Amino acid sequence: LVTHEHKDHCAAAGGLLRRGLPVYMTEGTAQALELPDAEILVPETPVTLGAFRVLAFPVWHDAREPCGFLIDEPGTGDRLLFAADTRGLNRIVPRVALAALECNYCEELLARSERIPDSLKERIRHTHFDLGGLIGYLRKLDLSRCRRLYLLHLSSAHADENRIRRAFSKEFPGLEVIICPK
Repeated sequence: LVTHEHKDHCAAAGGLLRRGLPVYMTEGTAQALELPDAEILVPETPVTLGAFRVLAFPVWHDAREPCGFLIDEPGTGDRLLFAADTRGLNRIVPRVALAALECNYCEELLARSERIPDSLKERIRHTHFDLGGLIGYLRKLDLSRCRRLYLLHLSSAHADENRIRRAFSKEFPGLEVIICPK
């Protein structure tokens, strides 16, 4: 499952297709990557892939047709919410058992950064989830069934893992939060 055409999210797609393995993405992503053999996912149209039901849904990012995924396991009723490289989500998702979501930066660190120009700071703000935005989104969800939250795509320069851990411990006590390697 490929979310969009940026190389840090799809680098293996062509090689997997050449080996005869199915790779799923939206039409816009397949066109951007020039991968005519990709399996096409139509946003908001669920498909069954093996034992899973997969729904691609649109997200905000600077790519042709980026998406996130809801992946349901009908046998257990578990649901995974997956979204990386998006400035936010407005979809209220019920019954989330697992979530893997971007937490790219802490606004205070990005604002103070002298390493990047203001134009790049604005691009980051308009295309990536920050700590405050992610917490605000998660507050809108019923996380009573959520066993684990994986935080993805942290910036090495603008995300402070300790600050992020403290914020999630305060806001969502008892929720297991795993910060994935950068």
